[in-house]
Formats: sequence, structure tokens, C-alpha cells
Amino acid sequence: MKTNQSNKIQKLLLSTVIGITALVFSNCKKESEIAPVQTVTAASVNFDNEVMAVALTTIPLGDFDLTSALPAGYVKDGSVDYTTYVQAALNKNSNITFPAFPILINDTGLFLRSNSVLTFLTGSQIRLKASSKEVYNILRLSEVSNVTLVNPVVIGDRNTHIGITGEGGVGIGIRGSSNITLINPNVRECWGDGIYIGQARNIINSTNITIKNSYFKRNRRAGISIISVEGLFIDKLYAGYHDGVAPMCGLNFEPNNPACTMKNIQVKDVTTVKNGGQGIQIGLRTMVGQGDRYVDFNFTNIKDTGSKLAFKAVCSPTIGTTGGQIYGTVNVTKAAWNASSSGFPLYYSTNQPNYKLALTTISVIDASGVNLTQPSILALIERCVQGVGSYTFLP
Repeated sequence: MKTNQSNKIQKLLLSTVIGITALVFSNCKKESEIAPVQTVTAASVNFDNEVMAVALTTIPLGDFDLTSALPAGYVKDGSVDYTTYVQAALNKNSNITFPAFPILINDTGLFLRSNSVLTFLTGSQIRLKASSKEVYNILRLSEVSNVTLVNPVVIGDRNTHIGITGEGGVGIGIRGSSNITLINPNVRECWGDGIYIGQARNIINSTNITIKNSYFKRNRRAGISIISVEGLFIDKLYAGYHDGVAPMCGLNFEPNNPACTMKNIQVKDVTTVKNGGQGIQIGLRTMVGQGDRYVDFNFTNIKDTGSKLAFKAVCSPTIGTTGGQIYGTVNVTKAAWNASSSGFPLYYSTNQPNYKLALTTISVIDASGVNLTQPSILALIERCVQGVGSYTFLP
């Protein structure tokens, strides 16, 4: 099963490359000032600040056509709730293609199963019907493995939500799952996080999660919240304009309890824009309490423009908390931090002496548009550091 799934994904990516070539030569629009810069690869092309999932206009050979599971006379405008029909198809089929029109889903959400590939044709959307729930998962991956989503576009109910409380409305929820791949996900307008990666039953951690060429906008809480993971690879991400309820981040790493893990985290080519909180945030204090914990983070080529803080790394458990310490380094290589609304691009604070920060090749443009010199950047960073942790700064 795993080999067949791999072959299918390779064929999908090949067709995406071919489609991009045609799209690039037929769409010559000026890119938005805040649109993420992306190389034209087997991924997505960004025009006018909207991600376009490309090159999937026909159903892959052998896939189940979801429209055959919809009722006779089905609508194509996303106005009728088809949750039960879609779930029935997911229960019976491993490889499914969603049609090139929006489908309305209620707050029960859709439950995905192991060893499956979901392909979303260009024009496909999963839209959430207005909900009063404080917690929901539009697509739920709980204790599953070997699942791939290609070109999913998920739109939450931020603009239609019934009520004003809560923060747990999630676009794609991944809990206690392994070997999950998301290609070209586009998740926006959720009541909480765009994607949530964490535990199942507070004990089963997620492992080997890959997210490529992703786009997140105007989710109330964060683009992605990472609660517990071992093996996370994020390549090419845009996350902008998250606001509404704290922490309002592009990427948010926040373990819930000492059983959570944060290991082998690789993040590269990230653009965050005008988030109400941080572009990227790491807060680890809740991991302390059950023995020594080891973490490792690697961020490469990250850029923030206009968020409150570009980057935040903290770990200061409540005084009196015992039961081990945090060990590990947050590595940041090649970062561009521009016009942070707080006036400070970075905040690093910890009472854990072995929780370290390594900064290499950092550029900063202040709110007035001045490109700071390296000595000025170092002086600014020294004002952004508190506690007993140590950091290194290399130009």
C-alpha cells in the first residue's frame, strides 16, 4: 500500500509541473507587494496574494470520483451540506478526488482514514457551514498514518460564526498521527488555527509530518499551531494577517503538557506578514515537570514583515516547578525581519540555562525603513534578550 501511494504522489507531482508551465505563460499578473516569493516548482504559483493550486484538472487514474457519491441534482455552489455523503465515500475509498467546485461541510467535520490519498482539483474547496461550536475540525486526522492531501483548500467560518467565544475551530486537525503529507494546502478564515498538529488522548504524539507550499490567511489564532511532533518538515509557507485571539501567529509552537515532544523540526522558506502577534513563536514552559526534555529547531530563510514580533522563543516555567530542564538549541539561519510593529523583531527569554538561541545572517529593517547595520542589529538584539539563556550571533 505504501509503495502504491508513493507512486501515485509522484505522478500527481509530475502533472503539477506540466500544468505550472502552462499557467505561468498564460497568467502574467503583477505579484502583490506582500505575496510570498516562491520558485516555480511542483507546487503553487502566487498571483495577487492568492495561492492557486494548479495542474489538477482531471481525476487521476484509479481514483474514486466524489461526485458519484453526491445525491442526484447536486449543487456546485457550496450552498448545500453534503457532509454525510462525503464521509460515506471516505469510509469506503482510499484514493478520492474532490471535484472542481466548493462543497459545504458542517461542524461534525470529515474523518480521514489511514493509507489514503485525497486529491482536490483546481477550484475545489471545503467550506464550513456557519457553526456555534467553540471547537471543531473541518478535516480530522486522528491516530491515522500514511495520509496525503494534494491541493486542499479549506475555508472556515470566521465571517459567519455564530457567537463570539472560543478558539478551537481548526481547518485541518492532525492528532497522534504519522507519515502525513500536505501538498499545497490553503487554509484560511478558521475560528482558531488553520492547522493543528498535536497529541491524541494527550499521550500519542504526531510523527513525520510534511507540509509543502502552504498558504494561511486570517485564521483567528494561528496559521499552524504545533503542540507535539517528532519529525516536522515545512518547506515554503506563507502565513499572514492572523488576528482575533492570542497568540495570533503565523507559526506557533506551544506544547500542552510535559509528555509533548519537539524534535527534528525543520522549517525553511517562510514568509509571515502582519500577524497580530508573532511571525513565529516558540513557548516551551509547559514541557517542564517530568524529567529532562530535549528539543531541536532549525529555521532557514525566514522573513517577516509587519508582525508585532518577527520571532519569539521563550521558556520560563513557573518558579518552583521541578522535574527536569529543557535542553536544546533554536537555530535561525538567514532571517529578514522588517518593520516589526512593536519596534523589536525578537524576544528571547528563559530561565533554562541549556535552552539556547543561535542566530546567523540576520537582517533588520526598522519601522522607519532603515536597513540596520550589523552592529546596530546586535545592539537591538541585546535589548531583546532576558533571563539566563545564552545566544550566539554571527553575521
